[in-house]
Amino acid sequence: MKYLLDTNVCVFYLRGKYNMDIAIDKVGWRQCAISEITALELKIGAELSMQRDGIDRMEGLNHFLNAITILPISKAIDMAATEKVRLRMAGAPLDDDFDLLIGCTAAA
Repeated sequence: MKYLLDTNVCVFYLRGKYNMDIAIDKVGWRQCAISEITALELKIGAELSMQRDGIDRMEGLNHFLNAITILPISKAIDMAATEKVRLRMAGAPLDDDFDLLIGCTAAA
């Protein structure tokens, strides 16, 4: 796999924005994956959409999740812990642990 798609890219794809469908088709679905964290963030967004607006996006989301490879975060946990501490000690604490885990999943 070449590309670990971020949550925003997936949202753009699911909402039909910025020609993400063309971009993903161009590189090939087999070259793309998402992190378990991205799957979680997408599920949270779909649930929030249902609660706030009454819009059910879960069926389309589940279709997307069944079609793409979802990488576990387990291989990235040690790296994420090391990077979180390194950033904190360097005076640049990172508040978003989800983004750190997604980045470390890509690196792992």
